[in-house]
Amino acid sequence: MNIDTKLGPYMKSNDTTFKMMRRLIISLIPIVLFSVYKNGVLPYLKGYTNFFGMLYPLVFIILGCMSTLVTEEIFLIVFKKKKGNELLDSIKDGYGIIPGLFLSLVLPINTPLAILFIGGIFALLIGKMIYGGFGYNIFNPALIGAIFVITCYGTLISTNGGYINRLELDTVSSATPLTNVNLVNDISYDTLVKPYGGISSFLIGTIPGALGETSSILIILAFIYLTITKTIKWRIPTSYILTFILMVSLYSCITNMGTWYILFEVLSGGLLFGAVFMATDPVTSPVTPKGQILYGMALGLMTFLIRYLTSYPEGVMTSILFMNVFVLFFDKIGSRIEYNKKYYIFYIVMILVIIGLGTYIGIKNIPNEEVDLDYNIVDIEDNDGIKKYTVIQKGFGGDIKSLITFDSKGIKSIEILDHYESEDRYKMVMDEKLLNKIIENQNNVSNVDTVSGATISSNAIKKMVENTINAYIKDTGVTIKNNSIEIISKEYNKDAILYVIRLSSFNGKMDLQVVMKNNTIRTIIPLKYNDTCISETNKSEYYTCPEYLDQDYINKLIINQNNLDSVDTVSGATISSKALKEAVTYMKEEGLNG
Repeated sequence: MNIDTKLGPYMKSNDTTFKMMRRLIISLIPIVLFSVYKNGVLPYLKGYTNFFGMLYPLVFIILGCMSTLVTEEIFLIVFKKKKGNELLDSIKDGYGIIPGLFLSLVLPINTPLAILFIGGIFALLIGKMIYGGFGYNIFNPALIGAIFVITCYGTLISTNGGYINRLELDTVSSATPLTNVNLVNDISYDTLVKPYGGISSFLIGTIPGALGETSSILIILAFIYLTITKTIKWRIPTSYILTFILMVSLYSCITNMGTWYILFEVLSGGLLFGAVFMATDPVTSPVTPKGQILYGMALGLMTFLIRYLTSYPEGVMTSILFMNVFVLFFDKIGSRIEYNKKYYIFYIVMILVIIGLGTYIGIKNIPNEEVDLDYNIVDIEDNDGIKKYTVIQKGFGGDIKSLITFDSKGIKSIEILDHYESEDRYKMVMDEKLLNKIIENQNNVSNVDTVSGATISSNAIKKMVENTINAYIKDTGVTIKNNSIEIISKEYNKDAILYVIRLSSFNGKMDLQVVMKNNTIRTIIPLKYNDTCISETNKSEYYTCPEYLDQDYINKLIINQNNLDSVDTVSGATISSKALKEAVTYMKEEGLNG
């Protein structure tokens, strides 16, 4: 049998894997430089860190790269018995630096360096080499490493500060924007966007978040560059983001959130970074054009569901890893759609599911100021003026069941009966004496800080107490008074009243002399205080603080005593200046009550 071979019209691209990886790294350079500036240079210039702190983000990224590169080299030497030029060629063709680079860009800045290195080892071995190396892995190695680190060491990282750099810790917020959604009682532009400056801050990237995920404008520019150079599969991020936007738009329209909310959801967290850099990984994503579109639609759907139906605020990493499992399925369906029009039914089904779920979740979450769906009163006992409420509030891991006891003065005790929070989170809440702080500030529970590392759990407890206080007031008509403020003395002088009051501030008790006339505060004089402030020249130093007690600030409070929201608290003395504002409110109520 003769086999006749001919040269056919075969087409071969001049592009190579090396060129694609080079362009990928080029697109990441502005993102890396911005992250170093935001998390290192800027805090250094503002006096919040030292010289090493300025370089720390760069050290963090380099160490992440080295963790996977060194691990791959050792693996090839030990298990593949490679050495010399063969080893160098394998390292050059394996691109071991890439998983570590992406891992460092998606982890919190406060991840200890040792844990970052361990995460890089895990990412490379379990996410890549165990399958045979570059081109054979079915999961994105960087995301495998990130999930491992966050699952095993999330509490430790949160305790260290999580995603918040030293400058943001003092000036912006104690939570990332998406986490903040679970912390605020009133979801609005003022509570979700304003604390970080505005939508422009989300575009530029001056918001808390992972090193590489905050600058939306740089990620969009990287997407344009990578698409023009045909480096990534543009259909995946496009269908991913458009699907997510469609679902959020339906939700926003039904719940009357407004356009700002759509931008907030898209520009927050790792959605854009994940869509552009992670979901388009050439090895772990579909190769057929139609399969890529279906894959992106599925990612957008799953990310939306995780954000809105679970306690986890992000969802991007989990969605991509989960959908990696179905890449062959999407490619199979995608190839059939190319040749058989009846398979377009998959598009129709996906679109109907997306619209249906977006609408359903929007209807389910229509704001109701009267009812908190996560709160429930199980039982009420009333015995000789002692009222006991057994209540349930949804927390991070599940329902938190508590017994809250009231007497004539307000909340007497709070007891956690049952919970599904992790032991680490529960221990942190107990160690911080959150329940005692809530009892002390029961007239204004919202002012009690959440526990770092257990923000959602501690906020759930705060909401539970606030809901129960509202139920108690509705049942009894008794108003909860401020137990943290005490009237030491009260003297009448003609038509004026001279008070000496004692209140809790940052570093102990504070005594104030307050003169009232015709239910109006005329003077406030600090008599005794023991507070400290942060030094403006060196943020790690504290000194005895007169700033929030100077006459200008006190005069502002007196002048605006009927509109205290217009007076900002003092940066560096937030707790103490807030306590002073509460004292003014308390005295106004005291004056009205005679």
